Parts: sequence; C-alpha cells; structure tokens
Amino acid sequence: MTVVVNGSVSGGTASGPDQTVGAGNTSTQVSTVAGTGGIDVGNTDTLPLTLAADSATEVAISKVNQVQYFGVGNLTGSAHIVGSFNYAYVDATGKTVALAIGSENSIGNNNGTIARANSSLNTINGNAAGKTITLWTGSTSVPTNNAGTLTKAQGFRAEVTSGNTGTIGEWSGFYNEDVSAIAGITTRSAFVNNDPGAPNTSKTPWIDSSFSALTPTNGGTTVVPALTGLIVLNSGGTIATNTIQLPAATAMRDGQRIKFFSVEQITTPSYTTTGATPLGFPPTILANGYFEVQYAAAGPFWIRIG
Repeated sequence: MTVVVNGSVSGGTASGPDQTVGAGNTSTQVSTVAGTGGIDVGNTDTLPLTLAADSATEVAISKVNQVQYFGVGNLTGSAHIVGSFNYAYVDATGKTVALAIGSENSIGNNNGTIARANSSLNTINGNAAGKTITLWTGSTSVPTNNAGTLTKAQGFRAEVTSGNTGTIGEWSGFYNEDVSAIAGITTRSAFVNNDPGAPNTSKTPWIDSSFSALTPTNGGTTVVPALTGLIVLNSGGTIATNTIQLPAATAMRDGQRIKFFSVEQITTPSYTTTGATPLGFPPTILANGYFEVQYAAAGPFWIRIG
C-alpha cells in the first residue's frame, strides 16, 4: 500500500507494517481577521495529487494526527489518548450561534465518479492477536458538562437537504451490512436500545422482510428457524397432526415475535421447544389461519399474543 501524506511526520513514524509514508509538496496557511460573512478559515492543508496511471493501491491523505503511547504504566480512569480533537467554542456573551459543528467532513466531486463516498469512516486499525478491545463504537455522542438546557439531543442524525437537485438511487439513514459470512461474531444486532423508557418511534411502518415457507407433514416435525418474522405453513392438504418445533431459548432475543400463517388445516398440532414453555398456542390451526407468538426471557416462555 502506498500512502501519501501531506506535510511532515514528527515524533516517530506514521508507517505501519505494509505502509510507506511520503511527504506532500504543498501546505497552505490561510490567516483571517474578524470575518463578516462567507467562510473564514484558520488553517488549510492541501495535497495536490496527480497520478500518471490508474492505481489500485494509492491512498492520499491531506493530514494525519496520531498519538503513540509508549509509557510503561496503564492509562486508567479518565485518562485516555485522542488521535484528533476538534473544538468549536462560543465565547460571545449573550449571542446566539444557530449551529455549532465540532467536526465537519465534506466530499466534493467536480468531474469524475466516486464509487463509494464516506464522509466519515471509523475503523479499528491494528488490534493484534491476543489483545482485546473491550468496547468499540464507530460513533459516540456524549453531551458532557451540560449545566444548561439541551432542547433536543440526537445521538445520530442523517438527512438529505433540499439542496439536492440530482438523483439519489437509495437513501438509508442507517445501513447495516450483511456480515453473516464473517466468522468469529458471537451475536449480531443491527440496532440495540437498552433504555426501557425510550421507545422506538417512526412515522412509517417497520418493514420485516424475513420469511420462511415450510412444509408440514402428517405426523412429522416442522422446525422453525430463528430470527424469522413470518412463517408460512403449506402442507398441501389437511393433516391430522404435526409437531411445530420453535427455536431454542438460547437462539432467541427477548421480545422477539414470529407470525404463523397456515394454508391448510392442521387438526391437532403440538408445540415444542428447548429451554422455554409454549403458552396459549392454538389447539387447531385452521386453513388460512394465523397466529403470532412472542418470546419472553423472563419465563422463559413462548406466549401467544395474537
């Protein structure tokens, strides 16, 4: 990998095991006095980059901020290291600033095509084998030292402004990649809300596209997969008995729901699971009949709720 860095590197090296570091050739310092409008810039670093041919390994970085801790002791309590710190401070008594942004990242495209644009990218760069990061958050919003009034605090906000006059094929305020093929992940959650007093609100319906079509057989067992929102049972005709095996308690999340729809009648179904007790399940599933169940870890139970 070739990494081009604007400016100089001091206090050690900024290169990794597969990186080389070179110096850019331009650093533009812009000083301003009291501004009255437009954009006032205190410091600008510019890296002009010209490639003679296509490259699949080139990385251009205008500026690098790096902290390397070589101490012999631990950093505990409130002690920490910060790779880059941006601070927007208002010290105009009695004045109002409509918007203050601690750090803003912008991507511009004038003539080419950007296949993928990330205005902010948070990565783990080098967690060595045998070492542990107890908690990693890609983005954290913590309003500390607030003695005044926060009218509204938002941990994450994504919006498209009215200034968009082009075409956006798909806009996702939050997007979670499919990492099911990645080994070593014990539990995957796209969204976790641990505040029991903070309901999830939306002006549009929650869309659950998880679906499984199963074929019960007379006297057989139908295994229901975990993490599926809708189960369609289609036996091809009326059957007398069938055992519906619900997911084991160890595979479930507290409050998870599953909807069942049966094309044909199952006259005397039975229900089984591992580690939980089914409650209130229908003694007969009629043709075109449906019901909904919810897992409750407090029992643990599988409870019919609809």
